[in-house]
Amino acid sequence: MVKMDLQDIANKALQKLLAGDLEGALTLLAPAEEMQKNFIDNFLLTLYHKYKDLENLIAPRYKDSHVFWQYKASHAFNAGAYMDSIKWWRRAIKLLGPHKNFYFNIAMCLIQLRDYKKAIKQLKKCITLGPNVDVYKALGDAYHLWNKCDIAQRYYNQALCLAPADLNVKIDRAQNLLRVGRMHHAIAIAEECAEHTLNTLQKHQLARILQKCVSLPALEKIKDRYDSVESGDLSFIAASFMQDLSYLTQEQVNSYGKRWADSIPIYKTNFVKRSGGIRLGFMSPDLRDHAVMRFLKPMLDHIDRAKFTLVGISTTYLADKLHSDLFDEFYDAPATDAELAKMASGAGCDIMFDIAGHTMDNRCHLFKSRLSPIQISWLGYPNISGIQEIDYFLGDKHLFEGVDLPMKKLAHPSVNLCAAGLDWSFWPDKQIPLEVNGHPTFGSMISPYKVTAQTLDMWAHVLKAIPGSRFVYVRPELTTRALRTNLERELAARGVADRLNFIYFWITHNF
Repeated sequence: MVKMDLQDIANKALQKLLAGDLEGALTLLAPAEEMQKNFIDNFLLTLYHKYKDLENLIAPRYKDSHVFWQYKASHAFNAGAYMDSIKWWRRAIKLLGPHKNFYFNIAMCLIQLRDYKKAIKQLKKCITLGPNVDVYKALGDAYHLWNKCDIAQRYYNQALCLAPADLNVKIDRAQNLLRVGRMHHAIAIAEECAEHTLNTLQKHQLARILQKCVSLPALEKIKDRYDSVESGDLSFIAASFMQDLSYLTQEQVNSYGKRWADSIPIYKTNFVKRSGGIRLGFMSPDLRDHAVMRFLKPMLDHIDRAKFTLVGISTTYLADKLHSDLFDEFYDAPATDAELAKMASGAGCDIMFDIAGHTMDNRCHLFKSRLSPIQISWLGYPNISGIQEIDYFLGDKHLFEGVDLPMKKLAHPSVNLCAAGLDWSFWPDKQIPLEVNGHPTFGSMISPYKVTAQTLDMWAHVLKAIPGSRFVYVRPELTTRALRTNLERELAARGVADRLNFIYFWITHNF
């Protein structure tokens, strides 16, 4: 009954406001304030953002109220307008004075903008006003994202001292341990966390860790992470879906991709048309000794440099001179998204290729800000990113067969990829191992997080089909005991454990 009364009051007050009668609306709302504390402020501030025509009517009431600027700041953050949110939080600080929550929220905006140094400065202000678990965890996150993982561990440990059972801190600490190569410790934490009741976001974060060591029993406990995206960080969850393509139909990929893209902020760009030939830009974290570069190099080698200028933009600092020299111009990405959007668009590329998609260290979300007049997705990721501002998807008849994409398809009639040769100073013996050993040896060098139950089933099926055959798995991560144990257990369950060999390092062997 009370709910119906409040709704009736709200409807009548809205009509008064739309007629320009603020005082009449406040008179109607007075009984509602008695029934529900802060009803008037919540009602008016909600309408302030919902109805453009009411802004000038409502704003004067709150011009000197920190509550108003808090509300505007929160609304801006949820809309992805992080710079506006920072501005409103600072306005609230001017009215109310130093406040831990306000500094914390400014830091959250700065983390979204990848300005980790400034975010850490704001979080340290919070510590002077009274540290808590959230502040220490956020400091750990900021240092982790800034790739200062040893410092991040210190703050995660401080957070756990205050709240030893906090699953969010444990999961973040495990992610940080994984990044610094302490996989065994990270997996132990992740498997312990998987025993608890988790929200959707926590399940996806854990999955990223557990997949690194093929911990299939623990992954089975959180398999319902694909059932819903109604809770947690929708942007992160949608992106996680896009990284696990084997679980999705194309219709789901299109849907989750759009959902992720809708959450992306738009940054100011600085495109200026350059004189001369057509400028082609290539943005990727993998402009280095990487598989993606093996496929990109042959295409670059066949481009007429008299007609085209090649621009490389690395989204990490991992690029090396050997590969950066393949471009006429080359840029290392600055720290923040806003700076990179300005720099990349300022390169004046007529066509910009995203060759990363949802792979690690990508910045594909910046293509929503329109970095060039024509934007194309290609090579590094075998599906769409979800960003509608990408005009074309470059593929071939095999990739596009039976696939409905929400963008124009550029299909090569045969295959759209061609790998460069390997400039090895050594080569295996001309006599193949089969002739020496009397049995074939199969092998794989794929990353462990790509090894699923279906992958293991396929490996076992091939080995069983060819008596005496063996299988070699070559990865640097195999120095981790947990990964070796999990693979041995899974292949033993499939009846082929005795045919498995591990190679721990990237060195040559003759099988």
